[in-house]
Amino acid sequence: MKVFKTLILATVLMTSNVLMSQTITQSKIDAMTKKARGVKFTKYVDSNGNEYKIGDVVTIGSGSNNGRFNHLCATYMLEKQTINPSVVGTKITIKKIKVYGSKRNGFKVHITSKLQGVYTYVFFIKDCLDSGEIVGNGYTSDKALSELKKAKDKLDLGLITQIEFNNLKTKLAKYIK
Repeated sequence: MKVFKTLILATVLMTSNVLMSQTITQSKIDAMTKKARGVKFTKYVDSNGNEYKIGDVVTIGSGSNNGRFNHLCATYMLEKQTINPSVVGTKITIKKIKVYGSKRNGFKVHITSKLQGVYTYVFFIKDCLDSGEIVGNGYTSDKALSELKKAKDKLDLGLITQIEFNNLKTKLAKYIK
């Protein structure tokens, strides 16, 4: 009977892990009230709707504290390393997406990433995106505004139609703060 209970418990745990291991959104993170330490996911969707999946490539941006990185950490053989500013622009691949935190301290999406099998980069993605330490898949406010200004110039020159401009404006408006 004990073996049967253990098998049922293992099945329930594996099933719940499979169900939970799909997509996590920033709104779900913000609404979490239970411990979620170490729960694995295959995709994260930020508050702007940008998706980050296992296997996606993101770019290391510039340090947010006078060129130093506050949110992005590098490890080599489990030892924390200082991040050299020369890594700015380096592409890294997302290997793991987990949620860490508690009701008291809040929950965050934690990314583990590898660079050519040498360094492991770990970071809380929202903090890194907000600080510019990671350049995301979507638009920053400045990037979206720049893109919209270019489109306005194209509209004024007659290179695009008003409908095309309005569609782009609608798409980019959610990024501009």
